[in-house]
Amino acid sequence: MENLQDQEVSRYAIAAYTESARITGELVSPGRRRLLDILNLGSESFLEIKESTISLVDPQRSSQVVRRDNIIINRGDLTFVFPLQEAVKGSPEMKVRKTAHPAIIYTPAYLIRGNFHVIELLTLSDYLSQQDEQYVAITDASAASIAQPGTEPISQDVILLNKRKIVAIHRP
Repeated sequence: MENLQDQEVSRYAIAAYTESARITGELVSPGRRRLLDILNLGSESFLEIKESTISLVDPQRSSQVVRRDNIIINRGDLTFVFPLQEAVKGSPEMKVRKTAHPAIIYTPAYLIRGNFHVIELLTLSDYLSQQDEQYVAITDASAASIAQPGTEPISQDVILLNKRKIVAIHRP
């Protein structure tokens, strides 16, 4: 059997947010895939993160940071994920024409502002309802904690949002 070290792999340094924790580390997946495709693999409910750190989002509750060589996280419990840097081997690109839809998105723990990119001829509602994927890309994104309104929002060129965590969406 071929070892993961002998295969072509995708490596991403990531930050992943749940409602209460921030997890950072390296996500390694067999094959050459975009991070969004890795998150949307229906066969993998859990993801292994190497050289990881876990910290609570609310530093008033605890400032403790836990470091581990490997942790396994439940993909479904993540609210959003973003790459901390580009993939080591580069990422395949999508070549489908899409239209940007600015939106304000509410999740249980975050207020997110950014752009959905929807295949032309679909409404945002149709796009979200028809997509089989659990995660969607939001560009020019900022995510502010609902529990800590005065804290600095997390701003990224792209975040990958778990659709199952969306409570409501509206246009700005």
